[in-house]
Amino acid sequence: MQLLFSVKPPKILVFINAGLALLFSSAVSANSFSQISLAAGHEDNVARGEDSRHERGSSFLNIEYSLGKLYEIGLKNSLIVSAQVNASRFEDLPGFDKLGAGVSANYNHKWGLGAYAPLLATSISYAVEDYDGRARDNELLTVDVSYLKRLSPAWFLSTGVDYQDSSSDSLPHDPVISSFGYDPDLSLPFELFDYDSRSVFADLEYSFENGMLLSGGFRRVDGFTVSSTTEPSLNLYKVAEAFYSDSAFRQGWVAYQLEAKTNEWSLGLSIPSSRDSSINFAYSLYDISGVSGHDYLNRIFSISFVHDF
Repeated sequence: MQLLFSVKPPKILVFINAGLALLFSSAVSANSFSQISLAAGHEDNVARGEDSRHERGSSFLNIEYSLGKLYEIGLKNSLIVSAQVNASRFEDLPGFDKLGAGVSANYNHKWGLGAYAPLLATSISYAVEDYDGRARDNELLTVDVSYLKRLSPAWFLSTGVDYQDSSSDSLPHDPVISSFGYDPDLSLPFELFDYDSRSVFADLEYSFENGMLLSGGFRRVDGFTVSSTTEPSLNLYKVAEAFYSDSAFRQGWVAYQLEAKTNEWSLGLSIPSSRDSSINFAYSLYDISGVSGHDYLNRIFSISFVHDF
């Protein structure tokens, strides 16, 4: 019988143990919390293909569990420490199945008292993602600064900036790339997920009297994209930042890293199903503009069930 999630676990297991130790080793009293999320959906362009021949969509399943502690530091400051584990399964593209784990710390400072006082939040997180193929494994370090403000009993605004550093282990020599005959003295790096990015974002949320939440957001990312193709031309090689055989496919596909700017638009609707759970609908559109006219579109729709413990 095929396992639901079939990616390799050793590095993830070590990371999970470290996260649990971080959360529960402190003797300081604090409020603990945990949450589980089960999601199903469809992604139009998982491979970030540039045209219809290379766009590969798939339905997916995702499960995520998080737990943490909230530390109150006086009247206006708080610290949240948390850890997360997650797994994704792509029905039509098993090479994109992954396991992930992460830890994060979030420090909040409230400018005043009451519900309408603005909040300044600073967070740092570290995560690892292990895929079915080594070429896509990566580690993510993210630093985020955001400003949050309740505008009225119904409207809530958050804006911010973040910086993300993505890194991956060194990859072995790729004979497929070498066979192209490109100048070995000018060869590109193999590490597809070595890059950094910066983004600005804004989210607006409306709360209905019955507890439903409607949200919309925009994020502008100045960074890179990793895409896949079966036609690795010389022109593409010249504008890429990294090139390697794409382990998410059995053969014939090459992945490449391009400098890109991404506009991400999102909509969400959360409907309470009980006191501690909700059913959520989410839609995201990614408009990716790569260098030299290499542009990509991706859409993701999902339905999730979230329960707080």
